Amino acid sequence: MVERKNAVIAMSGGVDSSVAAWLMQQREYALTGVTLKLICDVFTKDGAVEDSSCCSVEDIRRAKDNCRVYGFPHHVLNFSKAFRERIVDNFAEEYFLGRTPNPCVICNREMKWTELLQWMDGQGIEYLATGHYAQVKYNEESGRYELWRGRDRSKDQSYVLWMLDQDMLKRTVFPLGDMEKPEVRRIAAELGLSNADKADSQDICFVPDNNYRNFLEAYDARRSGEIGPGNFVDIHGRVLGRHRGYYHYTVGQRRGLALAVGEPVYVKAILPESNEVVVVPRGELVNRGCVLSRANWVSVDGSERVYRGQVKIRYRHGGIAAELHPLKSGKIVVNFTGCRRIRDTGSECSHIRW
Repeated sequence: MVERKNAVIAMSGGVDSSVAAWLMQQREYALTGVTLKLICDVFTKDGAVEDSSCCSVEDIRRAKDNCRVYGFPHHVLNFSKAFRERIVDNFAEEYFLGRTPNPCVICNREMKWTELLQWMDGQGIEYLATGHYAQVKYNEESGRYELWRGRDRSKDQSYVLWMLDQDMLKRTVFPLGDMEKPEVRRIAAELGLSNADKADSQDICFVPDNNYRNFLEAYDARRSGEIGPGNFVDIHGRVLGRHRGYYHYTVGQRRGLALAVGEPVYVKAILPESNEVVVVPRGELVNRGCVLSRANWVSVDGSERVYRGQVKIRYRHGGIAAELHPLKSGKIVVNFTGCRRIRDTGSECSHIRW
C-alpha cells in the first residue's frame, strides 16, 4: 500500500479553500485543516475599532464544519501578535514613508507560509495547499520551482505570491491553479457546500470599508496629526493648492485631489520630508522605467545579466514589455521597452531618473 502524502489545507471559510480541500482529497492526500486567526479586531495604537472583514467567528465555524464533513481534523492557529507586528505596523509605516504598501504580499510570505510552515514542521507535515489561483511548476533544466499565473486570468493571484522562495514553493500545492472560478462554484454547489455563493473578499482585511486614510488616523493619531496639511506642487515646485497630508495620496491617483488647474492632474510623486504631493497632467505621469529593491528571484537565479519579459506594476495591470538590469548592489533597473505614446496627449513617456 502506497503511503499517502500529508498536507495542510489552509481553510479560510470561503468557497475556494473549501473546494481546494475536496480536490486534495481526490488526489489522496491525508489532510489537516488549518485556519489562521490573524486578527480579532481592527487595530489602533490604543485598542480596537471594530470587527475585521476576515478571521471572523462565522468564517472559522464554516471552515470547521467543512472539515468535519470531509472527515479530517481542523485547527485554529492564533498568529494575531505576529500579524500586527509584521503586517499592520509595516502597512502604516510604509504610508508614512510616502509609499503604497501591499500588505497581502507580505502576509502571504510571513504568515501564511513562514509561520504556518514552522508549525507544520512541528507536526511532521510536508505540504501546504491553499485556494490561490496560481500554479507551481518544476523546471527540470534549471532545477528551480517556478511560479506561474493561474488559468483564470481574472482571478490570478500569482502577483501577491512573488515573495515565496524556492523552499516554500517546493512544499506548495495550488489545486485551483488550472481551474476557473465558475467551475469552482459549480463543484461547491454539487457538493452542497453552504459557501458556494459566498462573495469574494476585496478589501484589506484589517481596514474597515477599505478606507486606509481613516485607518491610519485611528491607528496612529499622534503621527498623522503631526503631519497635517501640505502643498500640492507641480514638477517645478510651484504651489497649486493645499492637501490634507501626504499620506492621504498614492502615486497615480486622480480622484479626490480637489484641484482646479484647468485639466485633470495625477499624483506623480510624494515627498514626505516637505509634506508635498507632486501632481502632473496625464502626459507627464508615465515613466520609462524604475529602480527596484528587495527583489525576490523566483524562476531565475538573478545573476548579473539582462532579462527580458513582462512587468506588472499593480495587480490589475496587464503587463508591459521590459528589460531588467540587475546591479551588484542587489537593486534592479527596469526599462519599460513597451512604453508608447499617451494617445490622448501625444506626449512621450518621461525618462527614468534615479
